[in-house]
Amino acid sequence: MRGCYNCRGLNTEEKQIILRIYPDGRHPRAVKNLPANVCRVCGPTGFSGKVMDALGKIREGQATPVAYQSIPVFDLQNPQARPEKVKAAASSTYAKSRAPNEPAGD
Repeated sequence: MRGCYNCRGLNTEEKQIILRIYPDGRHPRAVKNLPANVCRVCGPTGFSGKVMDALGKIREGQATPVAYQSIPVFDLQNPQARPEKVKAAASSTYAKSRAPNEPAGD
């Protein structure tokens, strides 16, 4: 195995399957079962060219998600705040009019 690009440690990378959340405006994307090379010394993650191509397709909206999930939001300014009330699920009219890659509900 090659050395780490960050700390230059030799044989410090190990292959792992990880979960990564990519912020993208109002619609963050989670990618699970992501093959990565992770440095055991300093922590940075590297991806193969094939994985980078797949991530590019996800970013460009050329891939279909396998599921939609909500993402918890934490407030470091007010950690004891009560959770905000969430409106009921989107109406069927909205669900029909949304873009194909846009998750239902906001």
